[in-house]
Amino acid sequence: MGEGIPDVGIVPSKSFLSATYPWFEPANVPGNSEALATVLAETKVQQKVADLGLHYVVVVGGGTLATGKGWGGAVGGGGSPYGAVIGGVNTEKKTRLTATILDMQASKKVAHVEVFASGEAHVGLIVLIPYIVISPTEGAACKALAQRVVGILKKPPPPS
Repeated sequence: MGEGIPDVGIVPSKSFLSATYPWFEPANVPGNSEALATVLAETKVQQKVADLGLHYVVVVGGGTLATGKGWGGAVGGGGSPYGAVIGGVNTEKKTRLTATILDMQASKKVAHVEVFASGEAHVGLIVLIPYIVISPTEGAACKALAQRVVGILKKPPPPS
């Protein structure tokens, strides 16, 4: 995101969590937008956010689900006295990331976006030489999400 809007400062999540303790600790994180709005409406939370100089807060969530698709293999010598083993496991990966953009000055949600990426990972063995082919779904989804968030934040706000 920093590359997309270089003139905007980004507060690291650890700094935000430290400044807003205990409201956004894992046990206290609001579970939905209504609960989040309630927490953000608290005077103490608004002051902590203002002290950080934040205009927008971007709440990112989601994750990756990997499911095994099975194992395949073959053993053979091809007419020679030496055997060969070829085998592997295929895994399908699906990544879903979400971002909710909150305007802290206007105390409202600006947008909610979702991105999806999928691919396959292969792990196997060819004649005792292991190989791994990974599909980087997380990186692709993260980049797509950042591009969407940057696009939203670059738009001028609608007139009030």
